[in-house]
Amino acid sequence: ALVAAAATVLNVSSCDVLEAYGRYFLITKLAGGGYSELLKCQGSTLRQWLSNLNAMHEYIKRSFPGEGFIAPVFWCEDCEDFDGSILLHYYSMRGTMLVPIVVGIVEELALRHFDLEVKMDQTSLQGENGATFTSWRVSAVDESQQWKLSPRNEVEQDVNFDDVQMPSKCPFSGRKLKGGKAD
Repeated sequence: ALVAAAATVLNVSSCDVLEAYGRYFLITKLAGGGYSELLKCQGSTLRQWLSNLNAMHEYIKRSFPGEGFIAPVFWCEDCEDFDGSILLHYYSMRGTMLVPIVVGIVEELALRHFDLEVKMDQTSLQGENGATFTSWRVSAVDESQQWKLSPRNEVEQDVNFDDVQMPSKCPFSGRKLKGGKAD
């Protein structure tokens, strides 16, 4: 009822309201809510990051035992039919009601974390035409940035390890690191 009321007042679709909430959720609840360090170490490309969503949801589930949290399932793969694109698959016990939120989160994540504007083309919707899950083909709006999507697209570059600085603490436990090892 709240989403429908917001859509009416704002003169937009319910999907637009939920996508905007997905963007808001990423910015305020995750990045601004103490999870920013966890978000930073999910992966160096969007595909790697999205492939780690199940582990992050498991972490959240264990953080709130007894809450009845039922995590969705995500998986990612390189898109063989469209060079430079990835496929994102999503399944939820809640069905499709949160699909627009996923779109908002992924688009905002790509923009904020990878400085990448993406286009998400939905290829299937869970429960429609026999589809078991919802899928999107995710591509970079600027093709020169597609290397940020998948390790397969990475640009060859040399790394000078003399310039690499190790973090002073573990982003998960907060334990101080000395010489690359935990105290």
